[in-house]
This record gives sequence, C-alpha cells and structure tokens, in this order.
Amino acid sequence: MRKCKTVAVILAAFFLMFLLSACSGKNAEYEVVEGFERHFIPEEYDSEYSRISEVFTLNEGTDYQFQLDAKCEIGTMKISILYEGADEKIYSIDPETSCNEILTIPADSVNEVTIDVSIEPDTKGDVIGSLSACND
Repeated sequence: MRKCKTVAVILAAFFLMFLLSACSGKNAEYEVVEGFERHFIPEEYDSEYSRISEVFTLNEGTDYQFQLDAKCEIGTMKISILYEGADEKIYSIDPETSCNEILTIPADSVNEVTIDVSIEPDTKGDVIGSLSACND
C-alpha cells in the first residue's frame, strides 16, 4: 500500500510540473538597442559635467524595458527617469543605497525616455543604463 501511495505522489508531482510548465507561456525576449555608461571619480569632477542627460527615442509598436544599475563608493548621485504617462522616478544613490531597477515600457505608451544623472562633488560611482526592445 505504501508503494502505491509513493508512486501516486510522484505521478501527481510530474503531472503538476507538466501543467505548470505548459501554462507558463513563452517569455518575451529583449535585446539591448541603446545604452550609456558613466564612471565618476572625484579627481575629474567639474560642475559643468555634474549633470548628464540621456534621451532615448522609442519606435511605435515595440515593448521596451529600461534597466538601470547604479552605485556609489563615496558621495551621492540622483537619477531621474521621466516619460509621458508615468510618474517621474527618482533614485538617490549613496554608498549604502545602490539601484538595480528594470522598468517596463509598453508599446505605444511613450515616444521618448529621458534619464538625468546629477552628482555631488567628491562622488565616486558608476551608472549604467540600457534600453532593450522586445523581439516578439
């Protein structure tokens, strides 16, 4: 009797795994189409370059994802992401707070995305942004 229960449980587990994998659907695949990378060091600080702005133009009918990775060893930076139809997203980055964020931008919801990065003097850190388009 114990052997029958074990076999029944194993078969039920395989059946559930099959159902879950069948229902999961195909994951959308994204490919990086544009990006930027900035590295800040205190020795190269200049107030003229303490703020950078990147603008990405989006194609109609395409879903996008924007990935932002930022960290500071010393100092602080503020990052603002703005696109129509969404609230401005503001991130404060310091040695205790990094940022690893992925924003999904649905097709035909916006025409462009603007990213502003501002740093304080004596900031040492990195910011990497990449815009990916859906291949489906």
